[in-house]
Amino acid sequence: MSVPEVGTGRPSLRAIAVLAWIAAFAVLLAVTALIAGPPPGAGDAPPLTRTGRQLVPNNPNARPQGDAILVANRREAPLTILAISQQPLRTADYGRLAIDAEPLPPGVEVALLWIRLDQPGKPHDQRIPTDSRGVLEPALLDRDAAWSGDVTLLALGVKGPMERPWMLRSVSLQPITTGSVIGDIVRGWRAFERWDGRSINVLFGGRDEQRAWFPPLAFAASAIAALAVVVVARRRRVRVGPAPIIVAFLIGWLALDVRWQLNLVEQARSTVAEFGGKTWEQKHASMEDADLFRFVQAARARLPADPVRIFVNSDLEYFRRRAGFHLYPHNVLAYSWAEPSQLRPGEYLLLYQKADVRFDTAQEELLWANGRRLDAKPLLVQRGAGLFLVGPKGGR
Repeated sequence: MSVPEVGTGRPSLRAIAVLAWIAAFAVLLAVTALIAGPPPGAGDAPPLTRTGRQLVPNNPNARPQGDAILVANRREAPLTILAISQQPLRTADYGRLAIDAEPLPPGVEVALLWIRLDQPGKPHDQRIPTDSRGVLEPALLDRDAAWSGDVTLLALGVKGPMERPWMLRSVSLQPITTGSVIGDIVRGWRAFERWDGRSINVLFGGRDEQRAWFPPLAFAASAIAALAVVVVARRRRVRVGPAPIIVAFLIGWLALDVRWQLNLVEQARSTVAEFGGKTWEQKHASMEDADLFRFVQAARARLPADPVRIFVNSDLEYFRRRAGFHLYPHNVLAYSWAEPSQLRPGEYLLLYQKADVRFDTAQEELLWANGRRLDAKPLLVQRGAGLFLVGPKGGR
């Protein structure tokens, strides 16, 4: 990688930029781990490790299998508590929880539960993060303000009915060391970041909660590398051209871009696994607005075949917009409004999770909290949702 200058045998300024970036990034990562890591004297306690067989379940959903424990939550009993320890322990000695287990079944969550000595009647919890495959990741307990003092009860809560049994092999409560902090930081950067409402504008880089973010450290390493190039050039008494400075910041940009590309590859795999081979109805039924989609499809079946004017309202803009999308090609007006008089007889109104509106069955009217009324005939009514045909009296 190092290219010597002609006649000197010394690394070029471009090579200096690359080497300085690597060294600066390593130093910044170590310093960050020292700052975010344990206080002096912490980390001396031995890990508290339990095999699955050693955990104590609160119901018949869980049973030992070899050294592991098999959990099979039923729909009528969707929660299992697995006691880890009922002996007092100091939270200052431990700051990390690692679980060796199979990937979680869909819709199942795991949380660490604890009761503090100074708050005997108040349970605390922290959800255990998972990767895109459902594998449980190490939980950073020392980041939780409730993880303090002495703990008298420590347990795992496994919540949600299971389509298949889930095997847990071991649980380990570990002290925080500088090395483990560095590992947690790097794992946080590598964690799969699913697309969400922010993804079109920005990618933060890993978990939502991290000890240190990748982009600021990459930029700081680039700035230090550029400064190192300037210092070396002055000592050599040579002019600094733009190329070495560009290289210093290009390395940081490439590091961020490589992480972005890896995230895109993982997102593509996740998308294929979730939606591959499904019909468009099955794809929508797998999405986060599946309940809304099913309701709108049922509502569409009660609308005329030719496009009609239909108002859509909800307390949440997301539901308004998504319902409007699902209702096209009807003439949809999906915006926040509180004036029923805008609706004319023969038009339609779809409400979804609208808290300030109720239907008076005796008068066949929709009643708003502000006293407004709308003559309406219910065409489809479900819990928290309804499709209505505006009656001859309209709104008032």
